Amino acid sequence: MTNRFIAFINPRKGADVEGTIEEIESNMILNRSTIWILVCGALLASIGLDTSSAAVIIGAMLISPLMGPILGVGLSIGLYDSDVFRQAMQQLLLATVVSLATSVIYFSLTPLGQPTPELMARTHPTLLDVLIAFFGGVAGIVSGSRREKSNAIPGVAIATALMPPLCTAGYGLATLNFSIFLGSFYLYCINATFIALSTTLIVRLMNFPLREYVHEARRRRMLWAMSAVLVVMVVPSVYFLVSVYHQTRDRQIVQNVVIKPLQREDTEVLKWDIQSNDSVQLVRVYLSGAPISAAQIKQIERKLREEHLDNYRVAVSRVNMSKQEIAQLSQESARKLLESMQLQAELREPASLQTLAIGGGAATGLPPAQQVLREVQSLFPAVKGLRMGRLNGITADSTNHADTLATVAITWALPTDTVGKAATTRRLYSFLCTRLRQDSLELTTAPPSRLPRVTPLLPVRPRLPKS
Repeated sequence: MTNRFIAFINPRKGADVEGTIEEIESNMILNRSTIWILVCGALLASIGLDTSSAAVIIGAMLISPLMGPILGVGLSIGLYDSDVFRQAMQQLLLATVVSLATSVIYFSLTPLGQPTPELMARTHPTLLDVLIAFFGGVAGIVSGSRREKSNAIPGVAIATALMPPLCTAGYGLATLNFSIFLGSFYLYCINATFIALSTTLIVRLMNFPLREYVHEARRRRMLWAMSAVLVVMVVPSVYFLVSVYHQTRDRQIVQNVVIKPLQREDTEVLKWDIQSNDSVQLVRVYLSGAPISAAQIKQIERKLREEHLDNYRVAVSRVNMSKQEIAQLSQESARKLLESMQLQAELREPASLQTLAIGGGAATGLPPAQQVLREVQSLFPAVKGLRMGRLNGITADSTNHADTLATVAITWALPTDTVGKAATTRRLYSFLCTRLRQDSLELTTAPPSRLPRVTPLLPVRPRLPKS
């Protein structure tokens, strides 16, 4: 019975060994036509990532010829063929450089170029991506070795996703965002490494004939080298997986401890998010209906501490409008309403801007901060200093999709009364939206010591109103 089961699951049964070797070695060579297909695949993937179109990204995965050199690397290691290994590595390096260069050129020229959810989804690979790449590679080599070809190869190309993370890395280079580049290129390396590894393991399991005799000492050195590469690939992904797990767990606790108790008959939660302010995680909740007392907020924060979320604080903003009424508004009006609420909350409680990505300039699509400061001071003499950039992490729902928002931090020259400052701030907000060509932005007030050093303040003596 055991022998029958082993014979049934033996992948060598029904395999075309010679045909598989010949097919992989022929497909790993990039000729003139495959280079053109590679460039088109990179352009399609870049367009899909830029417009957040999953259908276009899937199409780019299917036509991309990146799988050929990677399978060639895995096959050559399994056959102990050093000549084929060098050739496959050269072809893989060529394909990687061509794809990366194509995406860099596209994202340098595109009029869009914003970090879409499809882009950001490929910047934090985890251990799950390692498993996807490995089992996808196993399915690919087993399917490709059959005499009767199946339709598993397109599925493998979609599951392992080689081209999208490589084009995301190109976006990181084009925008000089090296955190995006490193995260997405690491995902590409994970996929390539574990597809090659699974190919090597299946080749050895199916007893493909060796091309060269390998001495036992050299075989041990190769095994140690492969183990070192795998450790380098896996360890960061474990760290990312633990980070994602903690973020997901914390959001679930916030959902249960903060959001659900606020969802009562007389209140509705319209929007909520978690913002990092130095060492404090601020849970911002926007709701309609009955007001929430300070005692209730303290009780919620006490429950968060009981769940070991000691650095979490809760800030509630209330608007006299129901969720159904907001749903009747246009999407644009609703978005501006919620962002206006957030602006008011920020002005009541200045937030630290340690997450401010970079200062104004071509990299952010914003004009130089010094120029904007001069224009602001000509209209608003009470403004002493101004910094601006793009603030990461503003989310519209309970997902982890990141967004970017133009952010302006103002330092006032003189203290003003509450009413006068509020009116001035509203006019300043409208002016900055028009000047920076933004539908909305984040306007904050903070002392100079709390502002990140991203753009030097212009040393201009504030001009006071004439008496």
